[in-house]
Amino acid sequence: MCCPITHLFINSLDQRIHTIMGVLSATAISYKPSCWASQQTQDQHTLLCTVWPQYLSLQEACDIIKQFDGEGWLKDQQVLWSGTNPDDVHRIAKKDGMQTLRVAMGPLMEPDNPACLKSQKSLKAWSKYIKGASLIFAWRISQGEVATIITPPPPGCFHPSEMTNLQDIELPVIRGCLGNRPVSRIFLWHPTVKGAESFRYQIWPVDHTSSWYDKFEPKGQRKSTWRTISKHRVSTKWAVKTKVDHVIVSEISALLKRTYLKAARILVNVCYELTLVVKLAAHCILLLVMMFQLLVHILVRDETDLHKSGKVTYQPFISDYNHGAKTANSGGSPEVNQQTGNQDFEDGKVEQPPLRLKAAGAPITPGPDNCLTQEKSAIAGKVNTAIMVPAELTAPTQRDGFLSTEECQAEAKRLRKQLKELKAYIRKENKDAGNMSIAASHSAVGS
Repeated sequence: MCCPITHLFINSLDQRIHTIMGVLSATAISYKPSCWASQQTQDQHTLLCTVWPQYLSLQEACDIIKQFDGEGWLKDQQVLWSGTNPDDVHRIAKKDGMQTLRVAMGPLMEPDNPACLKSQKSLKAWSKYIKGASLIFAWRISQGEVATIITPPPPGCFHPSEMTNLQDIELPVIRGCLGNRPVSRIFLWHPTVKGAESFRYQIWPVDHTSSWYDKFEPKGQRKSTWRTISKHRVSTKWAVKTKVDHVIVSEISALLKRTYLKAARILVNVCYELTLVVKLAAHCILLLVMMFQLLVHILVRDETDLHKSGKVTYQPFISDYNHGAKTANSGGSPEVNQQTGNQDFEDGKVEQPPLRLKAAGAPITPGPDNCLTQEKSAIAGKVNTAIMVPAELTAPTQRDGFLSTEECQAEAKRLRKQLKELKAYIRKENKDAGNMSIAASHSAVGS
């Protein structure tokens, strides 16, 4: 255990250490360089950056600040107002020794004073001038402790559009939204209500509106008598926003903007990729169609291509029987007719393929033995009617494929034999036909 003297010494040392640390901390927090701008200078800089060139020129802003810094300014005795008759507000404020914007501006708002710029400005320009003056007026009020606002009684204390000078400019400034020092308390005052001429209650930073309802009977929503706010009015743009909610809104807006841009880029990339996929699918389909056409062209033989290749030939020819009959009827000599028939037969033999012949609408082509046993008159009638056509056109196809080499040679040999027999038969027929025509001519001459 420590002795009492040691215990007292330790406690004393601990207190000294805490005291020194507190002094060092306070010095570190309050320390600023000697050339550092004061808080008032920084507030004025922020004020000027907000009010110029949005509402006022620099000279106009400096003139108004100078007017508010004069001896006529009464600390914590200013009044803001909205939704109330201006003349009533000025009368009540004057009665209670308070200052409205018109009173605080002094010669700057007296039309007969040369310092007043109302005669030199249009209505729109003068409205902007009043907005700038209201902003500086609220900024000057925020350097005090209390702000008083005259409005209609609740629940309709403020304009529903929230775009009056009070709601858009003055209230944000006295709450410190400009980066300035806010007032300690904001009071509402409803002097137009009977019995409430001296009753004021706090609404910021703590809302005591319930005290109004405790003392005065609540009334329904009053009939709307608010003036119409121009739809083209633009809200005030602040040079500095120090409120946490403003910072959060700003950060969220920036995050949403970045997210939107990222989503837009992703969507564009997806659309581009889908376009490439569609193009690739179209090319694949086209390639498949081309391959299918090529496959069909290879497997299925076109009849036109077969004709052009010479594998199938259909060349009808005139029977030599008709040719011989025409030669006999022409009255030429037998020798000439026989030579002509032989020449035509040889030409036909060269031009026509060695096909088996069959008479259309007649029995099988007569052979040499059958021809010798038939009568000449029947043969003569048969010469004028029989037409020789390829047997492949009338007979059913025996096989679907091509003949082999041995089969082709045997078929050619058989056809050559038949042609040889047919040639002898035709010569005999031509000779008999010539003899008959000579006999007929002699009988005609004898008669």
